[in-house]
Amino acid sequence: MVVLKFCAMILRYHGQYIPIETFSDDLDIQKDIEKSERFIIYEDIEDIQGGLDMTIVNFNEYRDVTSNGFKEIIQLNDRTKAEAKAIAKRES
Repeated sequence: MVVLKFCAMILRYHGQYIPIETFSDDLDIQKDIEKSERFIIYEDIEDIQGGLDMTIVNFNEYRDVTSNGFKEIIQLNDRTKAEAKAIAKRES
């Protein structure tokens, strides 16, 4: 199985340069290599999907943190404005 995966990986990344017949003339072995290549593709797709799911989770967390940060800045700005008005009122 390891050899099939290795051959499939080579074909996956270098298939346009290396024909499947390079590994074996036996049609059954070629079919096994092609099956293994499909499994590797599915594994890659699952890895990409998992990565995208984590990216979405991380983005949502980043968005929440950023949103909370802006809310705090707005609150601080409002407090500063109120204090500035109070100081201006006292001095006049």
